[in-house]
Amino acid sequence: MRIRLWLALSLSLVILMSGSCAVSKKAPSFNEQVNSIVQPYSFNFATWETNTLFSQLRQKVINRQPESAFNSQSVKRYFSYIEQSGIMHLTKV
Repeated sequence: MRIRLWLALSLSLVILMSGSCAVSKKAPSFNEQVNSIVQPYSFNFATWETNTLFSQLRQKVINRQPESAFNSQSVKRYFSYIEQSGIMHLTKV
């Protein structure tokens, strides 16, 4: 009698366990969730770095000496106004 009861319980547990593993929609894993969030913002780092270096190299070759902030017309005009007003005496370097 005990063996039959034990077999019946074992068989019912196997059936219940196998029934719960039937085809069900699997919840997405943590990695899949993160990838779905990050995907629109991802980019190829090597391509980006290569393009940046190439554009800097091209700028150095084409524009031998780019205009620095201290040589811009607005800065020169500003210092000329200060010099004209007599607030500050500037010596040319």
